[in-house]
Amino acid sequence: MTGGSSNLGVSTGMVAWTMGLIAIATFLPSVANGFVFDDVQVVVEQTTLHSLSNFFEIISSPWWSDALYRPVTKLSFAFDWAVSGGAPWYFHAMNVLLHAATTCAVFFLALRWLGVFGAAIGTAIFVAHPVHVEAVASVVGRAEVLVGLFAAAAALLYRWDGVLASYDDRSWRRYVATGGTMTMLVLGLGSKENAVVIPGLLVLVDWMEAKSKNRSFDSWFRSHWILWVATLVLTLEWVWLRSELLGGLVGDDPAPGLEATGILGRAIIMAPIALQYLRLFVFPLHLSADYSPNFVSVDVGLTLSAIAGFVLLAVMSVLVVIMAKRAPLVAFGLMWIAGSLVIVSNIVVPTGVLLAERTLYLPSIGLIFIVGHLATMVSTRHVKSACIVVSTIVALGIVRTASRIPVFKNDANFYPRLALDAPGSFRSLWVSGMMAYTIDDRVLGERLLREAIVAFPLYPNVWHDFGRRMQEEDRWEEAAQAFSVAFNLDTTRVNDAANAVTNFVRNGNLDSAKVYAAVAVRADPFHPRVKEALGWIATAEGRHLDAMTYHRQAAWLDPDEPVYWYRVAQSALKASHCPSALTATRRLGDLDDEFPNLATLKQDADSLGCG
Repeated sequence: MTGGSSNLGVSTGMVAWTMGLIAIATFLPSVANGFVFDDVQVVVEQTTLHSLSNFFEIISSPWWSDALYRPVTKLSFAFDWAVSGGAPWYFHAMNVLLHAATTCAVFFLALRWLGVFGAAIGTAIFVAHPVHVEAVASVVGRAEVLVGLFAAAAALLYRWDGVLASYDDRSWRRYVATGGTMTMLVLGLGSKENAVVIPGLLVLVDWMEAKSKNRSFDSWFRSHWILWVATLVLTLEWVWLRSELLGGLVGDDPAPGLEATGILGRAIIMAPIALQYLRLFVFPLHLSADYSPNFVSVDVGLTLSAIAGFVLLAVMSVLVVIMAKRAPLVAFGLMWIAGSLVIVSNIVVPTGVLLAERTLYLPSIGLIFIVGHLATMVSTRHVKSACIVVSTIVALGIVRTASRIPVFKNDANFYPRLALDAPGSFRSLWVSGMMAYTIDDRVLGERLLREAIVAFPLYPNVWHDFGRRMQEEDRWEEAAQAFSVAFNLDTTRVNDAANAVTNFVRNGNLDSAKVYAAVAVRADPFHPRVKEALGWIATAEGRHLDAMTYHRQAAWLDPDEPVYWYRVAQSALKASHCPSALTATRRLGDLDDEFPNLATLKQDADSLGCG
C-alpha cells in the first residue's frame, strides 16, 4: 500500500511522509514549551515517574493520587524522563512525533476508501486543526494523541484481518493482523479511558468496508466476528480491572454541574455542548483551556440552547441515515465522531470535565472522511477550486494553531490566557484570584475568589483555597466556615474537616469545633490531621496531657512531619511532662534543625527544669 503510486504522480508512501512532516512542522514550536498546569502535577510532582525502576508502581497506580488509570501514558512519561532527565523539550518533541505518527496512520486508514487525493485532503485538515493544540502542545495531552494513534492502528489492522478472512487466509499474516489489533486495543485502553469506544469504531470499519465492496454488513462481519468479540471481552475486562483499582466505574469526580445527575439530566445539560462541538470542529477561532460554569451554562431545564442542541443531534442522525445510502463515507465520518464522543459526552457516565478541546482529538478523525469525500466530489469538476479552498483552510488552521501554541509555553502565559479565554467561568476567576495572591494583591485575590464561589458554589477546591487565604490573614471564623463548606461538599476531604476544627478553636467556637471533630473521627479515625484537631480542642479546654497524647498519635502516624512533633513538645511542656517534651524536641531538631520555634522550645524546656 505504501509503495503504490497515486493519481497525483507520487507514491502513497511519499504522500504519507509529507503529511507527517507537515504535522511536525506545524507543531515544532511547541518543543520550546515547558511543563504547564496539569503537566506539573502529573509529570514533575509524581516522582515515581522519574525512574523506570518503579515500573510496577507506575502500572498499578492511578493517574492522579486517587483518580483515573492510564498506565501506558505514565510509562511513556517515565521513559521520557529516563532519557532526558526531565527536560520538558523532550516530552514535547515526543508529543509532536506521536501526532505525526497518528497523522500517517489516519492517512492510510482513509486511503482505502478515499483514494490518495481525498485521503491527503482530509488528512491535511486533521494535521493543522487548531482544536488539537491542547492535546499536542501540553504534555499531559499525550493521552489523547496515544488513543488516536492506537485507535487508528487498531482500525487498520482490523480491516486487514477482515480482508484476509474474506480470502480464508490462515497464514502468518492473519496472526499478525489479529494479534496486532488486540495489542493496539490494549495500548489504547492503557492510554486513556475513552479508548473503550474502539470496539464500536471497529464495527463501523466493518460497515464501511462492506459498503465499499458492495457486500452486506452481516456477511462481512461474520467473516471475522470472533476477533471483534475478543476486543469487546478484553475491553470489558479492562473496565472491570480499572473499576477494581479505582473503586468505581467513573474513577473521577464528576465535572462541575454534573453532580448527582442521572442520564436524562446529563443529556439535558450536555445538549448545548453539542453546539460547542460543532463550532470547534467547523470554526475553531475561539479556543479555551476551560469550559466550566459560568462560561458554559449548566442547566437541567430545557433552555433554548438545549433545544437547539437536541435539534442539531436530530439533524445529524437524519443526515447519517440519508448519507448511509448516498454517501457512505460521510455517514461513516459522522458515526465515527458520534461514537468517539460517547464517553467524553458525559451522558453514559459523568467525567471530570464538561468539555475539553483535547478530548476532540479522536473524534476529529471522522472529519477526514467527510472532508475527503466532499473534496473528491468537487474535484471531479473543479479540481483547481477544490485545491485552493482546502489550501486556504489548511493555511488558516496552521496560522491559528501557531498562534495558540505559545499559550502552553509556561504558566506565565497560560494562566492569564485562561482568564481571558473563559471570562466568567468559576475556574478562570479562581485561577485569577490565586494569581493575585502570588503578587501579594490580597484585596483583588479575595474578591476574585469570592466571585468564583458565587459563579459555582459547589466546587470544594475553591472553598479550600479561600479558607487557606483567610487562615493566612488570621481570619479564623471565615477560614473555619470555608473549610467546613469544602468538607460538607465532599466528605472524603478529612483535611478540610480538620482545618475547620482548628480554625473554630482559634476563633473560640468550641461547640462547632467538636461537631466537626466528631464527623472527622467517623470519616477517618486514624488520620493524623484528625488526631491533631482533637489535640487542638483538648488544648483549648486545658487538658494538656490529652492534647499531648493526641498530638503524639498524629506524630506516630506521620513521623516525618515536623509540625506534629512541635505540637507534642508544646503540649508536653504545658503538661510539665519533661520526657515527652525532650523526645519531641530532639525529633523535631533531627527533622528540621532550622524549625522557626525550635530554639524557643529548648528555652522553655530549660526554664521548666527539663534537663
